[in-house]
Amino acid sequence: MLENVQGEGTWEEGKTITGTMSGDVNQGAFQFSGSLDRIPGRPSFEGQLWADRVVLDDGMAFLRYLVPVLAGATPRIQGDLTMELYLRGDGETRELLSQTLVGNGRILIDPIQLDGTELLSEVEKSSISLPTKSRVGSLRTDFTVKDARITTSKLALNLAKTPIIISGWTDFDGRLDYRMGLEGLAERVPARAKKLLAELELDVDALSSLRLNGTVDDLKVSVLGRGAGIGSPVDDFLTPPDKQKLKLLGRKLSDKFSR
Repeated sequence: MLENVQGEGTWEEGKTITGTMSGDVNQGAFQFSGSLDRIPGRPSFEGQLWADRVVLDDGMAFLRYLVPVLAGATPRIQGDLTMELYLRGDGETRELLSQTLVGNGRILIDPIQLDGTELLSEVEKSSISLPTKSRVGSLRTDFTVKDARITTSKLALNLAKTPIIISGWTDFDGRLDYRMGLEGLAERVPARAKKLLAELELDVDALSSLRLNGTVDDLKVSVLGRGAGIGSPVDDFLTPPDKQKLKLLGRKLSDKFSR
């Protein structure tokens, strides 16, 4: 809900419009400034948005393009949002805007509540348990806008003592492809576990990585290297005794990282 909105603008020679606006939205503050140059056939714009401690609600579905954790048909994320965003581009058609739109931004959601989200639901379908009892944490990300994509090199999602890193992209059509993994997992695996994994010729980092893909409306999560309708490559070459060893190891690792 917008409240206490005020602003001012100028119109120069019927072509260039510049303006600023500020106010409150969902218990937080926001400021916007921008300009529009109405060049016939090739209008251009530039704008900056700043928001602080805005409470997330279902009306902020556009954030799914910027933060993959929010993707899904029914986003239920709860949290407080702080954001900076800069965009510029030109063109009067969607195709031209897709080619010229560039920008960057940063987002902090602290706290963030993940219970009931499509992300966790899909992760659980993949038979992966996030090694934490708490689903409340914080999220921080920087992103760039270029070549019809929003690219994130390192989104840090912190749940309890577990740093989860997500990297990838979302395009302007809503398609997304990200990798999600536990930071520093290999360094935290006990020596005996590393020895067993080496004997089984398994990569700790690969086993701890997930792929997030699909669209902003239909998120899919899979173990990296496992496709829909295809069994895990691990299952193809492990013998039954080795599978049992791996299962026991998984329980030990889960117990260790949940503490």
